[in-house]
Formats: sequence, C-alpha cells, structure tokens
Amino acid sequence: MMQKLSGRLGPVRSVHRFWHPGLEASTISIGTLSVLVVRENMDSWRPIGLLLIGVLIGATLSLTDFGFSSAFRRAAVDSDYSTFRGHALMLTIGSILMVPVIHMGSFFGHSVEGVATPIGLSLISGGILFGIGMQLSGGCASGTLFLLGRGNLKFLLTLLTFVIGSTFGAAHYGFWHNLPSLGPVTVFDFGNWPFALLTEVILLACAFRWLPSKTHLSRKISGGAVGLAVLNGATLLVAGRPWSETFGFALWGSKIAAQLGFDPSTWEFWHGADVKGLSILQDTTSIMDFAIIAGAMLAASMGKRFELRIGWDWRAWLSAAVGGLMMGYGARLSDGCNIGAYFSAIVSGSLSGYVWAVAALIGSALGVRIRGRN
Repeated sequence: MMQKLSGRLGPVRSVHRFWHPGLEASTISIGTLSVLVVRENMDSWRPIGLLLIGVLIGATLSLTDFGFSSAFRRAAVDSDYSTFRGHALMLTIGSILMVPVIHMGSFFGHSVEGVATPIGLSLISGGILFGIGMQLSGGCASGTLFLLGRGNLKFLLTLLTFVIGSTFGAAHYGFWHNLPSLGPVTVFDFGNWPFALLTEVILLACAFRWLPSKTHLSRKISGGAVGLAVLNGATLLVAGRPWSETFGFALWGSKIAAQLGFDPSTWEFWHGADVKGLSILQDTTSIMDFAIIAGAMLAASMGKRFELRIGWDWRAWLSAAVGGLMMGYGARLSDGCNIGAYFSAIVSGSLSGYVWAVAALIGSALGVRIRGRN
C-alpha cells in the first residue's frame, strides 16, 4: 500500500518542484493580459497576435541573454565588438526579411511602413543621452523589461524613471525636433529596393567580418539574433510597422500627466490627440511591452532562472533611477531606443540607425566613466 502511495505521490512532488511562484505568476499574467486585450480589441486579431509575439520576444531575450547595453559597454571599454557581430547577424537577417516588404508598402491588403528618423541634432543628442543612461542603469529598454521579468526589482525603478523621462521628452519634443537636421535618409533614396537591400547586406557583412572581436560568436547569441530578427519581421507583418518599445512609456506617462492637470494634447509629440481617451490596451507598443515582461518571466521560471532580487546598494538604485530618466528623455529625442532607433531603423533601411549607434557608443563611453566614479 505504501509503495503504491509513494508511487502516486512521486510525480506530484516532481510537479511541485517544477511549478513555482514565478511560473504561476507569469501564466496568470499572460492569461489575464490576453483576456483584457481581446476584450478591448474585439474587432481585430492583430493585438492578440502582437501579445504572442511580445511573449516570444521576452522569452528569447531571457533564454539567450541577447545584449544591447552590454554590447555597447564592451565596445566602449575594451574595444571588443564581439556582441556587435551578433547584432550584425540580426540586422542582416532582419533586413532580408523586411526591406522587400517595406518597399511593397502592404502585405495582404494591410499597409506596412518602416522607420525613418530625421538625422540631426535631436537624434544625435538623444543617442548620446540614451547611451549614458543605459550604462548607468545596467540595461537598455529591452533589458529593463526582460530583466524585470526575471525578477530584478531594481529595474522596476528604472522603468518608472524611464516613463518619467519619456514624458518630459514628449513635452519638449517640439523644441528638439525643430533643430537642424538632414531629414530622413534611407537606402531607398539611392536606388531600387534590390540595390538598397544589397547595400545593407554588404555593409553589415563588412561589420560582421571586420569589427574587432576578442571572442567567437556563441550559438546562444546567434540563436537570439535569428529569433529577434524573425520576431521583428513578424511584428512588421502584424502591426504594420517594426518593433518599438518606448512610445508606450511616453503614453503611460502622458496619461498620468493628463490626470494631474496637464494637457499633453498641446505637446507637438501628440499632434492634438486626446491622450486621456487613448487606451493602453489598444496601443500595440504597450501590449508588447507588458508581454515581454511576462514572456521573460515565463522563460526564466521554466529554466529555473527566475529569482526576486532587490539589493540594498543605494548607489546602484540611484544609478538605475538616473539612467532611466536619461534613457527616457533620450529615447524621445531620437524617436526610439536600441530597438526603435537602432534595430528597427536599420532593418527598415534608414541610415539614422547607424548614426544613432555611433552616438549611443559615445554616450556609453561617457556612461561607463561616470558609473566608474561611483
């Protein structure tokens, strides 16, 4: 009898060891978010599709530790562009997938468009500020989301100040974007789309081949590069535009500002839109941001990497707060972060992505020096 009972309880104990609070919380979060998104978007399947893509992005980031801020830090500190070779692979695959679709302008009757940010003082200033901020905080926009999903509560403060910085950036958007610029410049300006794509691929292949690297590109990072490129392509097809993150932060903060008595509709960033009336659960960027956190938590929990961490070093928390503010403000100046202004811009054929990368690298060098003094 005891043998039969222990035989029955054995699998139960195994399930108990596998099923822990992080897995439970992520499952409940994804389920709740799915119900809310479906209820808010009864006339379209696209938001729930983007929720699924966001979950997969969060899981990919968590499983592969694919880094953006770490790539800039290693390049700035040690002139080591090893991780940037992973970026080059991601950008090459993304360009091959997305440039032809962006050129067509539609996919099965659904309009699509790429990212084309004006190249000017606002973009450069925003990239430098963002670079400083991501080194102070220890994570970029995507890093903030997926590391928070893995249980690092310091990034909850980074996310809060990121939202505050984005709100101030949205309020000052008109001033910065009226500064001198060349306007948007894309590879499509120099020829037809096959030529544009070939130009992109050759440029990125040269970066992959010639960037100085101290380590070989790992299978883990390669897998992350391929996964993120494919998921960004899927985002383009479903949302009609490439992946972005920080617009959602500006929306959340502007809605709070409206509740506090400010009028964000007068800010040039919103073009007179009724911010109070905009639903967060109808904003595709916000849906994906929430889903990335939940997806990272789910993947970390299944891989036994989820762990709630606080840390009591006040200097680390101060850096997290200041870094979030700088990233939020810088993201609005440059119309995006390491995702919107860099990844999605380059795979859209916009030369602004390369300019942003250089500016963020300069900012990262400054950020590393500042953080080293703390």
